[in-house]
Amino acid sequence: MIKHLFKLMWNRKRSTALLFVEIFLSFLVLFGVFSTIYYKYSHLSKPTGFNYKNIWDVTLNWKSEETKSIQEKLKLLVPALKNFNEIEIASLATDNSTPYSESQWINSYKNEQDESIGANVNYLDDNFAEVLSLNVTDGRWFNKTEDAATKIPVIINKMMQEKFFKNAPAVGKSIYHRNEKNEIVKEYKVIGVVQAYRYGGEFEETMPVMIHRINLEKEIKDIYPYRKLMLKMKPGTTIAFEEKLVKFLTNITDGWEINVTTVEEKRNAVIKSNILQILFPSVLAFFLILNVGFGLMGVLWYSINRRKSEIGLRIAIGANNKNIYEQIIGEALLLGTFAIVVGIAFALQVPILKLFKIEFVIYLISIATSSIFLYCLVTVCSFYPGMLASKIQPVDALHNE
Repeated sequence: MIKHLFKLMWNRKRSTALLFVEIFLSFLVLFGVFSTIYYKYSHLSKPTGFNYKNIWDVTLNWKSEETKSIQEKLKLLVPALKNFNEIEIASLATDNSTPYSESQWINSYKNEQDESIGANVNYLDDNFAEVLSLNVTDGRWFNKTEDAATKIPVIINKMMQEKFFKNAPAVGKSIYHRNEKNEIVKEYKVIGVVQAYRYGGEFEETMPVMIHRINLEKEIKDIYPYRKLMLKMKPGTTIAFEEKLVKFLTNITDGWEINVTTVEEKRNAVIKSNILQILFPSVLAFFLILNVGFGLMGVLWYSINRRKSEIGLRIAIGANNKNIYEQIIGEALLLGTFAIVVGIAFALQVPILKLFKIEFVIYLISIATSSIFLYCLVTVCSFYPGMLASKIQPVDALHNE
């Protein structure tokens, strides 16, 4: 049966070539859409590690000003904000280290066995863990005792502990930053481990994180990134307090531009952006699949009209409705199978060439889902033409001939 269907399809290769290309392209589009959906969804169940409610994000923008002057003003901000009853606690951070930040700073580090790992670098102060309710699972967060430390104190996340220290205790161990000659430039000492800090949000890939301490008592050469104040507000604080806060910060900084938003608003914007990244290609894929479905029905219907004598002859020699159904649907499924197999061969190049940092299992699930979806589409679209073919009478077929 399959051999016979293959011959029939091969004899009509010119008429089915366009349909083959459409199914092939549909598979690639579905593969891309499902890969994106599964990749995004795979991160939703993982904890971000921080609280986003009742947290205000304050951006500090200064014009041309000496580094020392900026640093002195930054020293005043967190202590001064303690005077407001609406603010539970305040902290300072660099602009690439706060929740739903659009930028990343990745650096390479080595452990005591000289193994390398890339990690997201964050600079946060002593209050940050309390502001965002970070969960320190081992060791502790930064405090004033770090002022006298001989090694640079750092905090890492659980993933970095698992990858860098093979899930062994990390507190007290050293991490090194080496130059091109493999000479130690800086030595860091792990003082704590946080469960997670996916500051990019719910859709961000979990990566190793290394957190450095902000210490304004020491000279900071590059002060530019130190532009964020994170404020944990008391529940019920209204937006009316924003004007009072901006006026106070503007006065204490001598005219800096102050922008205030909430972390919850930033979260909603990031979620909306990620949904649009999925929705837009999904809509395009829907119309493409719809077009392929109508095209398949049209090609089969046209083919049946041209093959009435062939189908009528099969019925005359004893073929029943089921046989005709099987032939029409089988031809469509065989064509779809060839297109899907070629599509799978192309799709597998993506993980083989490592074009994206996505788990291989996600690609396999996307390939399986795309294949099943197209098989269902082909079956449904060939059902009605198959029904028309089964109703052909031998007399009508011979009369038409």
